[in-house]
Amino acid sequence: MTWGDDAPSDKTVKSTFLVHLLCCEDLHLPSRRVHLGKAQTVEIGRGTAASLERVHHADLAIQWRHQDARMSHNHAQMTVRNGQWKLKDLGSKNGTWVNHEVVDEVALHDGDVIEIGASFFLFRDQFECPIAHTQDVKEEASCRSLNPRLAGLLESATRVADSNLPMILSGSTGTGKEVWAQQFHTASGRKGQWVPLNCGAIPENLLESQLFGHVKGAFSGAVADKPGMVDQANGGTLFLDEIGDLPLSAQVKLLRLLQENECQPVGARQPHQVDVRIIAASHKNLNKLVAEGLFREDLLARLSGFAVTLPDFAQRKEDFGMLFRAAVENSFEASPAVTREAMRLLLVQSWPQNIRQLVQTVHGAAALSRGTAITVKTLAELGLQGNLDKKQKLLDLLQLHDGNVSAVARVMGKARVQVRRWCESYDIDIDSFRK
Repeated sequence: MTWGDDAPSDKTVKSTFLVHLLCCEDLHLPSRRVHLGKAQTVEIGRGTAASLERVHHADLAIQWRHQDARMSHNHAQMTVRNGQWKLKDLGSKNGTWVNHEVVDEVALHDGDVIEIGASFFLFRDQFECPIAHTQDVKEEASCRSLNPRLAGLLESATRVADSNLPMILSGSTGTGKEVWAQQFHTASGRKGQWVPLNCGAIPENLLESQLFGHVKGAFSGAVADKPGMVDQANGGTLFLDEIGDLPLSAQVKLLRLLQENECQPVGARQPHQVDVRIIAASHKNLNKLVAEGLFREDLLARLSGFAVTLPDFAQRKEDFGMLFRAAVENSFEASPAVTREAMRLLLVQSWPQNIRQLVQTVHGAAALSRGTAITVKTLAELGLQGNLDKKQKLLDLLQLHDGNVSAVARVMGKARVQVRRWCESYDIDIDSFRK
């Protein structure tokens, strides 16, 4: 199955969701996806406890409360008319933001990032997904993804996890192929080991011996029999990462393993039986390698007992909060504070190196912040760039007009209250410009 494909029996529907990604001042709060369904209004504000209530006849209104000290009790309201959702600030203290701009009222579009208080939301409109995954979902241990399409894809893969079907995971570098492969091994219930091998990290002249083992005297230096990774994975799972780099000579033996459940060490006269489940992964286009004569077509067919293509991180922004939270928990001894400005910068990144880049960024932030808040300065030191021109423009105009907010507002074509909110967000002291 590839990203965007659904099982033949799964019917799809276009749905609208609002996803609470995270609260940057309390990263322990879980992410949540809410299906708007037939709702005509969504009211968002602060509560003493997190709650979601569907009220009125036929769930036409949703009241969503958050434990966010920066939210006003009645902070913002979403309404839909003729299929178009709009967001309106209800006179909140800290303002409402859409795509890093302060707004009073604005039409929403698919993919918009909404900031209310210290919480960040993702709006998904007319998103085609399996009907079975249109319900509300709260992040928990069993939650694999808040993206409905990816959740359906991974559910299908999990259903075959306890079989002996070979599996191949495709996708760009850094999309989490090994993480998912290891989870599929755990779900399989196989008693043997999880044995990973990066086919591109071992010299070609050593790879066959490393994979299948060798017998004494098979080559110079082979002073004793040595089992390979296939034998280590007997009864378990052998994960072959970057299988596109596997030499053709080793591909022949791997095909025999898949066809006959036999492993023949280098120098051995006879093969022996093994029980190994193969999960392979590649960021390369294996069909293209087949066309170029670099990968066996029959081997690809054998490996593709169940094929999954994982999406890039940019295609599953619903999971940003879950993935960021997991990276923080693995990098920091205690949950750090993250400024709203820093979170905006994180959310505008395209993440070309996918989840791996996010994890490395969080690791770097942990090393640089040393217990203090993660700020824009911290992220800039790590090479993250964003649209910070507005802050510089505000600084330049405040300097030019001696801190006169009204003059700055006229130049920018914005209301005075909006300019003050921007200054507050960027931690700009307006009085420091006045003479």
